[in-house]
Amino acid sequence: MKLANRDMAKGFGFTLPQVRRWAVLVLGIDPLADKGKGTIREYSIDESFKIYMVSKLINCYRMGLNEAKQHLNNVWPHLSEHNLLPSQIMPTKTIPPEVYLYIAPGPYYELQWIIDTQEEIPNRETIKHVKHIALSDYSLRGQYGPLWIIGLQFPLALFLNRISHAPVPGNQRKLL
Repeated sequence: MKLANRDMAKGFGFTLPQVRRWAVLVLGIDPLADKGKGTIREYSIDESFKIYMVSKLINCYRMGLNEAKQHLNNVWPHLSEHNLLPSQIMPTKTIPPEVYLYIAPGPYYELQWIIDTQEEIPNRETIKHVKHIALSDYSLRGQYGPLWIIGLQFPLALFLNRISHAPVPGNQRKLL
């Protein structure tokens, strides 16, 4: 399944110039999708998710364009390694529960899974068993600055839900 700029804009509520700008920022210029040639640029599911995540980092977490690109490029191989990309999730149709991505200055990256939750009745406290995976050799001690905690479960679910209802590129377009 491939998505075009117009499908991304319509499915996620972006404007067409935003999708194009983020695509060029994250993926670079597509030599086949030149305006003069009339070829529509199409993205794989993972490329579409990368554009979607850049939009989230910019709009929701107030990162700059280059900062969002840098963080996403640093984390992307690790997301792939831990099977957290849409192309790896779609065959099983199971989104991992409660996965968080920590981004801090340095740069420091960490993935956190909440593996198990147990509720203790007498104290009404919840105990969470957590698995941490540090993605960079860097310590947060003595560092000041923004710390972004990004829950990956909701963006993955929303993205997969939206693309499952997106039209297949090319089927609805008529060439004049």
